[in-house]
Amino acid sequence: MRRHSILLVVLLLGIAAAPLRPAAAAPMALFYSVPATGGLYESFDSMGPTGTRAPGQAVGPDSYWSLDLQGATPREQYTSLALPSANPATDAYNGGAAGAADRALGLYTTSTGNPTRDMTAAFRNDTGASLSAFHLEFDVEFWLQRSRPRWAGLQAWISLDGSSWTDLGNGFEGTLLNTSNTAGFVDGNAPGNSIRGVGGLIDFATYGLAPIPANGTFWLRFSGSSGLTVPSGYSINQSRNVGAFLDELWVGVGPRPAMVPEAHTFAMLALGLVGLAWRGRPRNRRTAA
Repeated sequence: MRRHSILLVVLLLGIAAAPLRPAAAAPMALFYSVPATGGLYESFDSMGPTGTRAPGQAVGPDSYWSLDLQGATPREQYTSLALPSANPATDAYNGGAAGAADRALGLYTTSTGNPTRDMTAAFRNDTGASLSAFHLEFDVEFWLQRSRPRWAGLQAWISLDGSSWTDLGNGFEGTLLNTSNTAGFVDGNAPGNSIRGVGGLIDFATYGLAPIPANGTFWLRFSGSSGLTVPSGYSINQSRNVGAFLDELWVGVGPRPAMVPEAHTFAMLALGLVGLAWRGRPRNRRTAA
């Protein structure tokens, strides 16, 4: 019984010590606030499994995110994932498995060539000091696709004035190839349909950029067309019919914390605890006659 009690304590301590997701950003103004410690984390889960609310959007079209699709005027249109449920040339998608709370924000287009497909958000330096470097990390996921051979991806850019942009390079790019000829929904959380932990430290001096003053604003853009490396054996014209989604975005003075274990991991731990408790229960013992 004592041995089982020790194992129970160890498992409980393991759960308590499990890395937790940082708190997601709460809607405020039309920019994200980067704090003095830790960082800004956006999971996009506030969009909900069926809703159309964009991150930062309260009432009306205002949002943290400006969408520039097909070279049109920046749009802020969002739709829950219905495979597909709106005009893919003009709408951004609230992606994720049907009914699941884990969401992602992404773009999908059926056009050929190299159309503009950008997601841009503003950030404010609320660290209280000049910012000459910060960590940018994010995941790239596929949730929509048509037929092979196709590919898509996201490339991160930065702007200090909202108009001139600097490509952050291949280390801040995630490119994926279609994994199936089946049109429609694919599991964007599956290893074959996702790239985790894209990015790292952005040192402004490396890019020839001036530090961002305290309370200064900067912009990050995640482009589905500009700056992407074309995969070997493919062409730029094949960058279509695939949705590239952004998830688990982190902008902070330190690196992105480890993500919390998936729900099924907790379920397995819970079952283990129940099993140990059952094995450790008092038993009636027979006495010799």
